[in-house]
Amino acid sequence: MKKNNKQNFVQVNYNLLATTKLNSTQKLFISYIIGWQRNKLFCKETNNNLALKFGMKYGGIRSLLSSLNKFDFFKSESFDYDKTTSTSGHQITVDIGKLGEFLSPEKTSQETDSKEPERIEDVSQDNSKTTMQYHDDEIINIEEVMTILDFNIDDINSFRNLFSSNNVKFGEFQYTFSGRYGVQKYMPDDGIAISSEQYEKFLEMCFED
Repeated sequence: MKKNNKQNFVQVNYNLLATTKLNSTQKLFISYIIGWQRNKLFCKETNNNLALKFGMKYGGIRSLLSSLNKFDFFKSESFDYDKTTSTSGHQITVDIGKLGEFLSPEKTSQETDSKEPERIEDVSQDNSKTTMQYHDDEIINIEEVMTILDFNIDDINSFRNLFSSNNVKFGEFQYTFSGRYGVQKYMPDDGIAISSEQYEKFLEMCFED
């Protein structure tokens, strides 16, 4: 008797497949979320589960969610943070209407010239509201976080040498990072330079209970 092994597939909308505004991993992940919604369900999974399904590392999933959260059609909300494992779940949704607008053909330069400054300003505001936030006990990747904060690789390596591992609790990173920012005006040559813009962006990462 032949076994009836049910296979699961991710369906990708052609317009989503054809766009050059997203990379292949982003397209596949969006399609995965839409598959849940097509069945009238919400995707509620942990980063570890998502990493396993997509063949990625934990930090890769964090980066993927962070990049997609910059778009107004994508929303990822954390829930049920577990201090023992330093992980939390996510309820992820895609606004199909807004995605359709995002995928629509770009207008000609003549049609968009008068509105372009306003569009750029809106995107900037959205990005400031979608920075990934971390709990003190949550394990973070130093290189990943400092890349988001716009540090170059030399500064990242220099700061990473202050820790025994590239993966540390966010609270430990916060203590060292904030300490360096506080003393740099008195000791400018001792360690990396942290701009006020970088520090403000870092503060947005700090989860507020």
